Amino acid sequence: SNLELARLRESVGASGRSDVYRWESEAATSRKNVIDANAQVEVAKIEMNRILNRPLEEPFATEETATDDPALITGEKKIFAYFDNPRTFDVFRDFMVQEGVSAAPELQQLDAAIAAQKRAKAATSRAFWVPTVALQAKVNNVFSRSGAGSEGFQLPPSIPLTFPSAQDLNWNVGLQISLPLFTGLNRVAEDEQARVELDRLVLERESAQLAISQRIRSATHIAGASHAGIEQARSAAEAARKNLELVTDAYRSGAVAIVTLLDAQNAALVAEQAAANAVYGFLIDLMRVERAIGQFYFFRTEQEKQALFNRLEEFYRKAGVRL
Repeated sequence: SNLELARLRESVGASGRSDVYRWESEAATSRKNVIDANAQVEVAKIEMNRILNRPLEEPFATEETATDDPALITGEKKIFAYFDNPRTFDVFRDFMVQEGVSAAPELQQLDAAIAAQKRAKAATSRAFWVPTVALQAKVNNVFSRSGAGSEGFQLPPSIPLTFPSAQDLNWNVGLQISLPLFTGLNRVAEDEQARVELDRLVLERESAQLAISQRIRSATHIAGASHAGIEQARSAAEAARKNLELVTDAYRSGAVAIVTLLDAQNAALVAEQAAANAVYGFLIDLMRVERAIGQFYFFRTEQEKQALFNRLEEFYRKAGVRL
């Protein structure tokens, strides 16, 4: 290790005691950083258990993932051909917007509200010339008569008069048609109110669709940039590693000071962490894209996954783009 190397250099008189103390300080600081990192891991586990409504301290195992995870859409290697250049990436964003808009529950809710308001508007418009029609029918029937007085009023036989008796079956039918000629402009106000409400819902839907499209396009741009940044981060980490090897050899031979080695070591560590974080950053951005379109790839069945790629291929074909 560098600490052992510093002690060796001190023993042979190639450097002073200061290098040993500097490496001991670096080792202690690194151990403290590891302790803090472990604490952050435990805090993240507790937060995960809270989200999953599990006992907060219940342990669980995590599984390493990568861009080629078959559960993710990036596990399908052919997906990268759809956005490997600016032209195909433009079409890919259009396709993602189409998928997101077609599945957006807020747009479906507004579509239902608009359809209902159109029916209400049609009703208020017809109220000017469609009359109100009321039909009423009534049937009465006496099924049985018995007892005193059931035959009605009877005169003595010596009086040659008779009274008509009520019929057992009676019915009537009534039809009423009304068309108010003037209602104080009430119908005009109701029709105008229905029209304004319909216009408001249409504008609200257009605004919601625009916001969804913006969210999807922005998230897709960010995910595309983070995916391209993975290779660059790996290249930077490789270059920093090679530089560290050169500086380490130079430090062993006494050609450079400890500060130069510390700078190279820190640069290599930061570059290595950035390369690892670039992968996870892309996966997070990918989840944001799928959240924006309201559909997660790992929830789809195999048939739904194949249908997605079929729609994607058909979309590119209609756009006149060959892969």
